[in-house]
Amino acid sequence: LYPICNYLNSVCKNVLAWGNYNKKFFEKYTNAKVFIVGKPALPLENPSLDGVTVIFENIASKETNSKLFSLSKSLLDKGIPVSHWFKPGHILNESNVIRQGPLRKTVIGVNTSLCVELGFLGFQVFLLEKSSLAEFLPNKLILKTYDEISSSNLLLEDYPYAAWKHFIECSGSESVARYKNIILNDKT
Repeated sequence: LYPICNYLNSVCKNVLAWGNYNKKFFEKYTNAKVFIVGKPALPLENPSLDGVTVIFENIASKETNSKLFSLSKSLLDKGIPVSHWFKPGHILNESNVIRQGPLRKTVIGVNTSLCVELGFLGFQVFLLEKSSLAEFLPNKLILKTYDEISSSNLLLEDYPYAAWKHFIECSGSESVARYKNIILNDKT
């Protein structure tokens, strides 16, 4: 729930609200026309699939992407299912499909904000050693060699989920629900 000052400071003529609760506040504290976009709700939970989603960096990160691609091949050789997620226009993405495969229980990346967001949402995210976040995360979340990567040590029973809470701030379950809907939307 937002402080009233967030509503009082609005200078918009038109406001899109998520539901009646916010609509009532905007109508009470502003002169804006208020339209309801929809009622936020938790997304339908699809069971997370076994395997790894590899999230590639932008096209300028050739060395890092090459390592991620080699890591992906190593995982496939070990019989671990892998999905590849790219940014639009990526040179390793020949088909121009941004998300090649579903989101899986385990995520591996380097610096992309999507890794932080998925960690915040409860996925088991691991980063390569070259990540700018490496110094802020527990060592068990940083992959230094390909030998560390097997299906048995990627899903940790004592995974430190709370480590990701330091990077993103959300208030209230309604905010988290909206955030989750945006991040996990597979239409992009």
